[in-house]
Amino acid sequence: MLKSLLRLWLAVFLIVLASAALLLMDRKPPRGSSEPAGAGSDRAAKVRSVALFQNISQATIDEGARGVLAGLAEAGYEEGTTLRVHRYCAEGDTATSHMMARAIVGGDDELIVTLSTPSLQAVAGANRETRRPHVFGMVSDPVGAGVGIAADDPMKHPPYLVGLGTMQPVAETFRMARRLSPKVAKVGVAWNPSESNSEAGMRLARAVCKELGITLLEASVDSSTAVREAVASLVGQGAEAIWVGGDNTVLSSLEAAIVPARSRGVPVFTSIPGSAARGTLFDLGADYFRVGKSVGRLAGRVLDGESPSAMPIHYEVPPELWINRVALATLAGGWSIPPEVDAQADVVVEQRGPVRRHARQEERPSGRRPSRTWKVGLACYSESPVLDELVAGVQRSLKESGLVDGRDYTMSYRNAQGDIGTLNMMIDALNGDDTDLIIAIGTVTLQATVRKVDRKPVVFAGVLDPVAAGAGKSDSDHRPNVTGVSLSLPYAEMARTVRQLMPNARRVGTLFATSEVNSVLARQRFVEPLRAEGLELVSLPVDGPAEVPDAAASLCQSGVDVICQISDALTNASFPAIARAAATARRPLFTFAPTQVKLGAVLAVGADFAENGRDAGRLAAEVIRGHDPAKIPFRVTTRAARAVNLETARQCGIAIPESWIKTADEVLPARPGTR
Repeated sequence: MLKSLLRLWLAVFLIVLASAALLLMDRKPPRGSSEPAGAGSDRAAKVRSVALFQNISQATIDEGARGVLAGLAEAGYEEGTTLRVHRYCAEGDTATSHMMARAIVGGDDELIVTLSTPSLQAVAGANRETRRPHVFGMVSDPVGAGVGIAADDPMKHPPYLVGLGTMQPVAETFRMARRLSPKVAKVGVAWNPSESNSEAGMRLARAVCKELGITLLEASVDSSTAVREAVASLVGQGAEAIWVGGDNTVLSSLEAAIVPARSRGVPVFTSIPGSAARGTLFDLGADYFRVGKSVGRLAGRVLDGESPSAMPIHYEVPPELWINRVALATLAGGWSIPPEVDAQADVVVEQRGPVRRHARQEERPSGRRPSRTWKVGLACYSESPVLDELVAGVQRSLKESGLVDGRDYTMSYRNAQGDIGTLNMMIDALNGDDTDLIIAIGTVTLQATVRKVDRKPVVFAGVLDPVAAGAGKSDSDHRPNVTGVSLSLPYAEMARTVRQLMPNARRVGTLFATSEVNSVLARQRFVEPLRAEGLELVSLPVDGPAEVPDAAASLCQSGVDVICQISDALTNASFPAIARAAATARRPLFTFAPTQVKLGAVLAVGADFAENGRDAGRLAAEVIRGHDPAKIPFRVTTRAARAVNLETARQCGIAIPESWIKTADEVLPARPGTR
């Protein structure tokens, strides 16, 4: 009996001892601590977890986030294989930022990465007691952020915090402005004094303006809604240019700064590259993708086991110059782009959109083959040449990405022919069969897809506003199974074109589809640019194809000087009827879809729909290669396209300047002897 009890106790003891040993071997390091250097080789095969937190969804910060993931991948931590990334975005709201910071600090991620000064400050404040490892980037002035970083010693910082400072090259930006306009004497700036990063930039701006003999006119703003009025006031005070630094408040409403300045022929220039795609004259600042990549490499070192306490705070400003030739043509005078500056530019914005002269090595598509053959279902709501361009762009891009049709993927094409009931049944079928990926073309298709599909990956194209279509809250905070590429339509450029070619015009007409959210939005967004040119928008609603011919005829007889047809599924499919009505009434017809100049439009100032399809095809290739749609922010095709039909212009009595023709992507000639 005694021997049996002894054997039983010995067995229990050995089990407990073995369990304790296993627990010790598998125990994670405590929060705030780091493993010894070199431990990364043992841990690289494990899936690590990182929280990536940005204050707002902006193109610049999104570029930095892409760079972070690229840097982590270089360090051996690739999202979807050895790395899990939890994304957070406060969308510029301070209360939300602090709430998210507390949640992140209290979570289970091994490392926190923040992008922007407000995100750094929010997490640093929530992390004082918890002391989670924290890497920051895209911060203009880490010392001025007030998070415990010393100015006199890069090693003096909280032991769990390390990062990268990137102060915009403010002095160089103002010197560049002087090169483009040697006589510029007054520059205005709207800025938010509550942003420490903006205050740091203002100190530099005041110093360089004093050096150059430039009067700096300042206007304080406390929210994005105050930007337009502030800039209009600065222009009214005689500002010859408007500068935008690293101020998040102003950057989030950059168009509100550009419109009142442009209406007076005053340029806007910034220290944030990429803004030229939105209408600024030039940007001189840091390449934030490369900054993000450096932050990602730093984060990889921390995941490998290096202690942040042993790393210095360092500073990096990889320069990048964007110039906008289109914006230059709208200025009152005195501004030019010298040949040496043009040669220096990394990106040039032309009529067709931004052109990067030297593509980044990091942006080239991965050649990794998918592990299986994907079944891709491509869905459209209606038939039109515009949708044909989108579909062709998607198909072409999949092949250009290195994927092989029949080996890496197969594609089926379905079209609802403009019937909403058929569309709903079509999406139900795609959701219920063995389709692996759905590509939704157009806003109506995307709306039906997000209502019915919540598990299969979805990539969209040809969508004006994916947030309004229900695909998410923002470009980075979206449905986990959905990603895609939206369109940017050049409403302001169209308004300027009307004013240039028809100086006596007063009223502009368009039809809009009441059942399409994208059509309603397009109509709303066209109003302000037209008003800036002294033009009124006259719009008539249509509910179906049968209404279009009569509505178009009524619009032509309503006293409009020109029809500028916005782009939506209904009017694209019914465009020949609109063209016939315009031709009968001898009303010039302009459009936002370049392919429609072959169908009776005089000219087009619009989006490059084929390029939008190609952009979406690239995202589809990423998903097929294993990338998680939840981790891919929505992107936007900014490339514009111009087209003109000189014969139709002649028939309408519109004289197209040679300068306009030379910049067009497509020119349909007039009949011989008629022009």
